[in-house]
Amino acid sequence: MDMVVVYSDGLVVWKKNEDGIYTDMGELLYIYGGISQAFVFHVDSDEYHDIAVLGSNNTLRIYTNSSGRFSVDGYPVCVNSQIPPNPPFVKGSEAMQMNQYSQRFIRDMDKDKRDDLVLHTT
Repeated sequence: MDMVVVYSDGLVVWKKNEDGIYTDMGELLYIYGGISQAFVFHVDSDEYHDIAVLGSNNTLRIYTNSSGRFSVDGYPVCVNSQIPPNPPFVKGSEAMQMNQYSQRFIRDMDKDKRDDLVLHTT
């Protein structure tokens, strides 16, 4: 099994498993502003895993994987439909803030072979 290593400074690297020895395959992504948490999941129905990143600015972005190449800027996730985002997704928009959610899970809730984001607030 290969390994993806996510560093808090924003660096994401791939390590290939070659008979138990991990070889550095290089940088997959560098996310400006740092990373608080990262989740690996399927946002689309292809065979490649995607990455969701909770940035140090407390916003969630999805980086899709197309044949081993990740989207450069990612896609912002608007989690609060009651608050209109500051166009065009200005950094720090309240609609994109994740701090009101105490738990976050990634699961395929509707069995469509695409994972869903499950959020819990108290």
